[in-house]
Amino acid sequence: MKYTTFFSKPISWIVFAIIAIVSAIYAYFNFNKANPIVSLEITMNRETALEKASSLARNYEFGPDDYKTAAVFTNDERFQNFVELEAGGLEKFTEVLESGLYSSYNWKVRHFMEHETNEVTFYFTPRGDIYGFFEKLADSEKGAALEEEDALKIAIEETQKHWNVNFAGYELVEESKEEVESGRIDHSFVYERHDKQIGEGRYRLRLMVSGDKLTQVKHFVKIPEEFDRRYTEMRSQNDLIATFGAVGLVVIYGLGGVIIGLFFLLRRRQLIWKPAVIWGSIIALGSVFLVSLNVIPLSWFSYDTSASAGNFITNIIVNSLLGALGVGAMITITFIAAEGLGRMAFPHHVQLWRAWGSQAGGSLSMLGQTMTGYLFMVIMIGVDVLFYVVTKHFGWWSPAGNLSDPNILANY
Repeated sequence: MKYTTFFSKPISWIVFAIIAIVSAIYAYFNFNKANPIVSLEITMNRETALEKASSLARNYEFGPDDYKTAAVFTNDERFQNFVELEAGGLEKFTEVLESGLYSSYNWKVRHFMEHETNEVTFYFTPRGDIYGFFEKLADSEKGAALEEEDALKIAIEETQKHWNVNFAGYELVEESKEEVESGRIDHSFVYERHDKQIGEGRYRLRLMVSGDKLTQVKHFVKIPEEFDRRYTEMRSQNDLIATFGAVGLVVIYGLGGVIIGLFFLLRRRQLIWKPAVIWGSIIALGSVFLVSLNVIPLSWFSYDTSASAGNFITNIIVNSLLGALGVGAMITITFIAAEGLGRMAFPHHVQLWRAWGSQAGGSLSMLGQTMTGYLFMVIMIGVDVLFYVVTKHFGWWSPAGNLSDPNILANY
């Protein structure tokens, strides 16, 4: 008896292809509705940011003399969430970026040295303009003990002269000081714009003078604490749904599918494990271990200089290996169960571990299954876009994203 499938007839392929084409067209014209995109012009690259930071450190004698560098492109996601949810939406967020009132996206460049407290971080806008800095000094480093008026004068003069700040529209709203163990007094001044605001948020500028040296210029937005509480409540609902989903996945997929499936295959002596172990290890090595090693240049931003750099790298490697072992084990047992159950349920299908062998690899059946996979992928993209478009009508929200990620170039 000849074995036939749903795709044995040309009409089935025609219908499937039409659905895929319709899905592709729908996804193309509705992608921005489902996944809002931030209009952002990035003209500064990582190399330029590193060069400008080195020049600033040299000219103003910031940070350690001999240093390591790290660069990352970041976004103030808290500010973006606030604006999109309660202060005008994506249009207002884009307007703020274009006007220059606040640069939510920034290049950050860190100069640091192992076992040394002194370090400095510079901030640049996506277009390459300097947007502030922060130098961390050890409490044991000596410095002047200025009065507030003298420290404020230094802060204003240095900020206007070197850090592209116009104090028009700003007023001083907070000031504080701290005497450290060396006798140095560190002053902090916070300015707020009284002519501009974003919803209930306030544009602010923090200046810090350590002794008689300007050590911080930071632009930020003071966001109401009430927003944080509302956002936490909203996220808690999402986390609850995700928890139920994870539990369902473990019970239905893990216990009902994988564990019972493996037991069933063992009883029938239909379990093939060697290819699953090989491919599970390869996938885990590439998707977990190598990916973790690849982002080490970005990981230096979380490095505590009081610890050993060698220990920091060792921890990353060990954690990456442990993560790869866990993921590899999950993939392996999934392969074993899925391949075995599929082989028993559909004995006439091409077996997974022989799919690209010399006999099956060039067959029409293998070609059809490969094409089916690609067409199904297109359909799923259309379904994903449709899901987000529909849910937005019911008030669901997802933050806008950026089409390009400069951090990709920061990896190995």
